[in-house]
Amino acid sequence: MDATDLVKLPFSIFSTDDIDPRDRWAIWQDSISTIFDVAPVAGYDATFAASVHAHLLQTLVFGDTHFTAQTFDRSPLKIARDGLDHFLIQIYLNGGYAGEVGRNKVDVRPGDVCILDLGQTLTTQSTASRTLSLVIPRDTLEATLPGASLLHGSVLRRESGLGMLLGDHLKSLFCRLPTVPQADAVLIQDTVLQMVSACFRPTVASLTQARAPIEAVTQAKIMRYIEDNLAKFTLAPQSISRALGISRTTLYRLFEQIGGVTSYIQRRRVTRAYAALIHPANRLRRIYDIGFDLGFASEGHFSRSVRKAYGFTPSDIRAMSLTSRSLLPYGNGPQGVAKDDYTHWIMLSRQTQIPELRY
Repeated sequence: MDATDLVKLPFSIFSTDDIDPRDRWAIWQDSISTIFDVAPVAGYDATFAASVHAHLLQTLVFGDTHFTAQTFDRSPLKIARDGLDHFLIQIYLNGGYAGEVGRNKVDVRPGDVCILDLGQTLTTQSTASRTLSLVIPRDTLEATLPGASLLHGSVLRRESGLGMLLGDHLKSLFCRLPTVPQADAVLIQDTVLQMVSACFRPTVASLTQARAPIEAVTQAKIMRYIEDNLAKFTLAPQSISRALGISRTTLYRLFEQIGGVTSYIQRRRVTRAYAALIHPANRLRRIYDIGFDLGFASEGHFSRSVRKAYGFTPSDIRAMSLTSRSLLPYGNGPQGVAKDDYTHWIMLSRQTQIPELRY
């Protein structure tokens, strides 16, 4: 046996079982706040319990989660503050939820597989549930599933062929993760991504056909142009229109439902600024240089924009990142201990998505 076969995937166990019942909710609320703002459902707060048993699979976090009834929320402010740019794929083994995901109503039953874009809004209420949850960075999924952002709130039903196929795959994979060598993580991650993409690809195609196809393609083209040109001070509706040959009227209409094109540019800049500020590779860089490389015209403009989005100045964010607990992706704590390394892994994968800054 090769020595690398003895090194297994990092895992993390979080549980409220051995915590004073009076403190359980607050501890869970703090732990899951990496992804959601949560609130207890009346009548369940006194008996609340939750646990997460998670594995780190290269850049994916895969967890088995139990929890009492509660509400889950990702508001525009929450999205701006946490900077998560991930997808969440879940199969509900029991329980379920209902609510609004983006502008659509959704309900999820036991056996259904759902996908959520954590860069978009949602408000749902769950019953007591057990889920298998897969957290995937946006770039990682979109590399094999272009148009994945269109899937926000999509559900593969338990009785559908693709729903059964993907559900069985996720359940089988999670059962085997404790024995998977770390050396196989890349290969298994690629297999998971291909399976997820294959099962959801028909849904992307149908959603694209349901929209005006040209508008969908045009909006995606504009978003990519914005992403590639964030560092340019001149990036604005006028310059985008000229560069892409699109009328400003069309440009404004395509972005109207997400707050306007100027607001979208600003959100992308502050999101990437947050990631750059907390990334260890940038700790010795001047804060203004980070802002300058993301198209902010002055130090004051950078500071005001970041403070408006996150409630803290760039200096505050850097200082907090230096004093926060370790983000190393290891969590081999004993059963029953409230240990939330899974949140660190998600934060760490967020930090790897930083802009290409000039040095």
